[in-house]
Amino acid sequence: MGQMTLSQDGYIEIKNSIKDKLNETVSNFIIIGYRLKQVRDSYSYRYDGYTSIEEFAKKEYKPGKWATAPILYAILVYKICWVLKIK
Repeated sequence: MGQMTLSQDGYIEIKNSIKDKLNETVSNFIIIGYRLKQVRDSYSYRYDGYTSIEEFAKKEYKPGKWATAPILYAILVYKICWVLKIK
């Protein structure tokens, strides 16, 4: 593969784009975690016949337990930091 050449402006634009996408990812991660927590804490997954939040997430969204737990953990950490005003 040949070497790619970017102008300084192009480089800055790419860096800013990466930062924007990372911020969107973090925001989405927090929102998803919060929504999963709401479903978990209210046991709403039982409306569809699921017996656990892991089963709900696995069958509805296909991430499985490996993804659900870290998302829930992330929202708990975020909430703690928000309460303590840590950024």
